[in-house]
Amino acid sequence: MSEYNGGPKSKVHCRRSKVKSLFTTLDLRTWPLIRWPWTAIGLWTLAVLCVACAGQVPRTTPLQTQFAAQKWPGTTEQDLEEGRSLYVAKCSGCHTLRLPGTRTKEQWPPILDKMQKLAKLNDDQRNRILHYILTLKEPEK
Repeated sequence: MSEYNGGPKSKVHCRRSKVKSLFTTLDLRTWPLIRWPWTAIGLWTLAVLCVACAGQVPRTTPLQTQFAAQKWPGTTEQDLEEGRSLYVAKCSGCHTLRLPGTRTKEQWPPILDKMQKLAKLNDDQRNRILHYILTLKEPEK
């Protein structure tokens, strides 16, 4: 063993040299193959979480769909379902979904105005989400 002028080599120095030698022996052409399984696992986990969140977001009832068609002429059940899908897809990407009942009818439009830019929604998508949320706020009769 060679002598080190400052005394025996420290554990930190030995660890650093082992890490350095590990990275110099890695072939960078195989690095994506090493990362791939973890990337696939992460994407699969994200998909499962999105599906789990989507199951908790309520669908509109026929009575609520009728209310929406009266309030916003031309609104169909398909429009409301698309609003629900957009709500799940765009909003759950950054934060947990808030159920429509957690805010008042007056609070939702400013929230969507603010989030529209962050979620990269166009005006039509924003309106579909808003119609979906406000339709769910209408109590069942």
